[in-house]
Amino acid sequence: MKRLLLAICLILTCGIAQADCVATILDVKTDLMRGSIMVQTQYVLNGTTIMFGHGKTPYGTTRYTEDSAATMAELKTKIAQDVKSHCEALIQRIDTNSSFIKSAMVTQQTALTQPIIDSIKSQLIGQQASYNGITLTYKGKDINVTSDSVNTVTDTVE
Repeated sequence: MKRLLLAICLILTCGIAQADCVATILDVKTDLMRGSIMVQTQYVLNGTTIMFGHGKTPYGTTRYTEDSAATMAELKTKIAQDVKSHCEALIQRIDTNSSFIKSAMVTQQTALTQPIIDSIKSQLIGQQASYNGITLTYKGKDINVTSDSVNTVTDTVE
């Protein structure tokens, strides 16, 4: 029994260790073309390095300027938030996660809309409406168009 429990713990630990996004800031330097701050970050998702720039570089670059934050502490906080947001986006893009999120959202939306459908369905089924034209007002003129193409332009009556 102890061995089974140990095996289960080992499997769970290995599974959890692979189910993450590890972000490592590799460099902070000046963008010589723009003069901005460049933060180069490597992202490893479930043990696989994410490639950027059509698979050419193993790191992503985020740029900041002196206006990105009021203080150095705020800039460091903003950079940390951006790194976290990017990791969260990568985790959401995993196919199974994306499908799960969509399914959960549809389930919740259906739970909210089904009572409305149940309430109005019998009142709406069978209703008919007939329209044969529309009048648009444009710069002092009424433009009348109809389904049988008998169209007119008249002065707008105020």
